[in-house]
Parts: sequence; C-alpha cells; structure tokens
Amino acid sequence: HPLSVIAALSLGPQEGVLCDALYFEEFRTLLFGLISDRVKLQGDNGAMLIGHQGSGVTKTDPPRTELFPSRVAAVEQNNTSILYGDRLLFKMYRKLDEGINPAPEILRFLGGKSRFKQVPVYAGKIEYKTANGKNYDLGVLQTYIACHGDAWRNTLTSLAQFVEHLLAHRHDLPKLPPRLPTLLEVAETGIPDQFSDLVRSLHIEMALLLGRRTAEMHRALSTGPADSTWSREEFSSLYQRSLFQSMRGLLRKNFQRLGAQLGALPEPVQERAQRMLAAEKELIACLQKITGRRIDAMKCRIHGDLHLGQALFTGKDFVFIDFEGEPAHTLNERRLKRSPLRDVAGMIHSFHYAAMTILNHHVATHPEELTLLEPWLEAWYVYVSGSYLRGYLRTLKHSPLVPENRNHLAIMLRCYLIHRVVHELGHELTNRPFGVDLALRGLEMLLRECHAS
Repeated sequence: HPLSVIAALSLGPQEGVLCDALYFEEFRTLLFGLISDRVKLQGDNGAMLIGHQGSGVTKTDPPRTELFPSRVAAVEQNNTSILYGDRLLFKMYRKLDEGINPAPEILRFLGGKSRFKQVPVYAGKIEYKTANGKNYDLGVLQTYIACHGDAWRNTLTSLAQFVEHLLAHRHDLPKLPPRLPTLLEVAETGIPDQFSDLVRSLHIEMALLLGRRTAEMHRALSTGPADSTWSREEFSSLYQRSLFQSMRGLLRKNFQRLGAQLGALPEPVQERAQRMLAAEKELIACLQKITGRRIDAMKCRIHGDLHLGQALFTGKDFVFIDFEGEPAHTLNERRLKRSPLRDVAGMIHSFHYAAMTILNHHVATHPEELTLLEPWLEAWYVYVSGSYLRGYLRTLKHSPLVPENRNHLAIMLRCYLIHRVVHELGHELTNRPFGVDLALRGLEMLLRECHAS
C-alpha cells in the first residue's frame, strides 16, 4: 500500500522502507484484540496500553469470521480508520492530546439508557497511560454504519439537479420575492409551494428530518444528572460578554489576515473582500447585540464540529458521526458546554457552502449564467436551511436549551452564524484559498440580514 511508506532506510548494506504498521493485518488484529480481550500491556518504563470494551462488541459477537480480513479505509481525513469487515470501525487518532477525547465519551453516554440511537454504537477504545499518570486516547472502536453517502454529497447531488432544472426551465420560472425571508421566518411559516416543487419536496423533507434529529441529539446530550459532565448550565451576562469578546477577537484576527492576503485573491473575490473589510464595524455591532439583556438559554455538551459531512444517510434516516470536536481546539475546550445553536449554525453554514460550491463550479465554465443562478441558489439556501431550522425548533419547543424570546433567538443564531463563517474564512485563508469566496458570500448574506433586522 503506497500510503504505508514513511521513509526509505539504509542499515549498513541493507536497504528498505520504514512502514506504518496500520497497513499490516497482524497489527490490526493486535489492536482489535486489545479491546475485545480488555488487555493491559505494561511497558518497561511503567507506561501502559489499556483496551476498554464497550457494548458494541463481545468475545463472540460479531463473529471473528465477519471481521477479518480487515482493511484501512481509503478516505482523506485527519485520522486513520480501520474497517473490520462491514461490522466495526476503529478510528486511530493521528494527533494525540492529553485528556479525554470527546468521541468515545459521547458515544458511550448516548448509548447508555438508549438516550439517542442515531449514532454508531460504542464498542471500545485504546488508552495510553504514561508512567507519571497522564492519559491519552489512541482511538475508538464503533459499529460501522452502512449508508447511502453523507448529507454533504447528497446535498450536492440535489443542488446539481436543481441547477439543471433552472437552466432547462429558465423562461418558465416563478418570480422570487423582492426580499428573501430570514431563516427564522422560514422556520415559522414554512416555504412557498412553488419553491418546494422546484427543489423537489424530498430534499425539504430530508432537511426537516435532519433538524429533528439534531434537536433530539442535543436533548439527549443535556439529560445527565445535575452537577455532572452532562448537566445543563444557564447563560449569564458575564458569559454573554465573554462570547462577544471571543467572537470579536476572531473576526478581527481573520480580517487582518484577509487584508494581508488581499492582493493574492482573484479580482472579483478582491472586490467582495474589500466590501466585507469595510463592513467590519457593522459586523462587530451585530455581534455586540449578544451582550444586551441576559438571554434565557442553556449550555450543554454538543457535537462541536457539526456539518453535512457528519450526517450519514442510511436510506431512511440520518446517523451522526465524528464527535471529536473541532480539531484546532484542545480536548478540554472541545468538552466545554456551549449553546447547541453553535452546532445548528455549523449545519446551516454547510448548506450555504454547498449552494455556493455548486454556483462557483458552474459559473467557472458558464459565467454568463451567474445572473440567473445566484439569486436562485441563495433562495435555495434560505428555504432549505430554514426548513432544517424549522424541524429543529419544533422538536425543541419549550425546551430551556433555546430562548423562547424570538428576538434573543434571532440574535444568538446570527452571532453563531457570523462566528462560524469567520472561523471558516480563517481555515480557507490557511488551507484552501479557492474557498475564501464561499466564506465571503456567507458573510455578505448575514450582513444583509443584519441590515434588515
């Protein structure tokens, strides 16, 4: 396997290669045995490898004949996944931090007392304990989810079909409203029948279902006993000020980076970037609204890195995966209790990112169709994301997790959306300059909504 090669080696007259052991069946068998047999391996220096077994595996189930041969999953990600047949998946963490990784912790919690079934079943983990008592989670074993792709790929397919329909019926399209509704307005009133027909009502139903499942996940994550890792915590005025300062700091930092890289951006993107840089104070003023009166809302444990790629579609339902949280944060930061609307903002931004990805991909070869497609894809984002939000808020109706006060709900949602897009902007500036325009388009829409409110 080409990816197994780490480096060429010369040892005296012998030449060879240093290989990653995960690409060898013997080592993958050893890893599985650590968990299934609850092995403790003692090192010479006092350190230990400890296998922890969960409810998803026993000595006889699944049968070993269905687990081997195992294989390394051929996907691009920060970690390495091992598939044991089509029954179990072991995720080996490639960047280790001291402390408790939230993924095995959350899967184990959600599986207990049948709190929430739309996640893989926790089957165990491997822990490394140093001689001086520091703990590191090396990887988690969970059930493998057979699926029809994730919500991200399904959404891109739906959007491509939507664009084809727009182009084929460009002379028969209904008129869009002069002002698109806000996401909350869509959540409250639903979407016009004529638009539902255009996007195929099936995708609207999928967005509603995804919203319901997100709400159920948050409700489950907040149902622990009082004064525990899983209990809810109230917002406070001090926390709201801290949120604003953190969001403002990130915006200023990433806008400084945007200004420094302005000259390297394509000309149309430069123009959009300049407009956003000029609107920095307006965006900060929008964020500052979260420091007004104390908001009646709650914090709880959340997914931490929720987007369309984290929801697998099984054909009838969604299953959420990858509870490690945001990779850029420390493990302690990922385990903090936060507003569940932070997850919601991540999913909503993902819908916008998908719509703008399809738009940029199409107009790269057909620039003359930008005028037709841009307003319709913005409308698609508003109505589909609003449907997701509708499913979410209906499921959490009267829950203390989100504010009953509509104005407070609107402020929180907008602040978390701005924060999410600004965070994404920083990621794109570092890793994927072609994605900067997508983040800027998201900020542009949010700024328009700030003006309208």
